[in-house]
Amino acid sequence: MVACPIVVDKSDYITFETDSLVIVIVGTEPDQKQFSVHEPMLVIRSKFFQAALSEHWAESESRIIKLEDVDPEVFRNYLNLVYRGRLPVSVPGSSPKGIDKVKEDVLAVSNQMWESLVDIYLLAERILDRSAKNQIVSVLFEGNDLLYLHSSIIANFTTRPRPEISAASCW
Repeated sequence: MVACPIVVDKSDYITFETDSLVIVIVGTEPDQKQFSVHEPMLVIRSKFFQAALSEHWAESESRIIKLEDVDPEVFRNYLNLVYRGRLPVSVPGSSPKGIDKVKEDVLAVSNQMWESLVDIYLLAERILDRSAKNQIVSVLFEGNDLLYLHSSIIANFTTRPRPEISAASCW
């Protein structure tokens, strides 16, 4: 049989039935969040979740896992990486700004991206998700400058209303 990335062994699929969902409680009150996650998405990537959901742990019966020392936003970003292969970042609003403000915004988005990548890497290290760590390292080595920003982020900056610039103001 010819290798085809879209055709996989039946054991490598998600049933999307409610009994395959696990509740992951992340953070501490008052900022604690609950995430409903498909068990296969966790156990296929993370040795921590694989162990936690094995019959040797109480979590396998309750189907609730607590990660109180993890920031909910970091876990949300991790799930976006796991489910979608993408890392969301906030894009500043589209109010008219001068070029210096646009540069600041691009730098802020870039810094947020790097911080998010490092946070997700640290979480992946904790939960033993080698695949996520490898994805993060790839992005860190490929994205050595602002050119790696997602096209939708760049489009937001380039489609904003621009202040009027006269030749005199440039000199």
